[in-house]
Amino acid sequence: MPSPFSRTLRSLEADGRRRWAAGLIPALLLLSVWATWYLAARVAVYEVSDRAWLAVDREAHPIAAPVPGRIASLRAVLGQQVAAGEVLAVLEGEEQRSRLEEERARATGFERQAAALRQQIASGLQELADRGHASQAAVEETRSIASSLF
Repeated sequence: MPSPFSRTLRSLEADGRRRWAAGLIPALLLLSVWATWYLAARVAVYEVSDRAWLAVDREAHPIAAPVPGRIASLRAVLGQQVAAGEVLAVLEGEEQRSRLEEERARATGFERQAAALRQQIASGLQELADRGHASQAAVEETRSIASSLF
């Protein structure tokens, strides 16, 4: 005997299979990604101890340059023993050289300004001295005229 809800039952059966497949695919994908990570990933392990210590035979030592710049030539070889004060690298001095030339040009400009100001001061002092002599001569002339009148 046919069921009055045959379409509904078929629809429910079809939905159940689709949901199951839709849930299985992401689960398999997640499982495969996790398995890949588990087998291929490298994990760092840190250990803490109160009694152990680590000694490095060939530890890198940083070298500080007194000025910034590019290395023009390198005089050190990997593994070479070096003494204090030994030149290991020669730095390119273009930036410092250009800065030095700029400062020299600025100093020359200041020297020229100072020379012009010195000359201006000297001419001002000479003018002041000339006015002083003229004033002194006028005072003496006035005294001589006044002495001749009295």
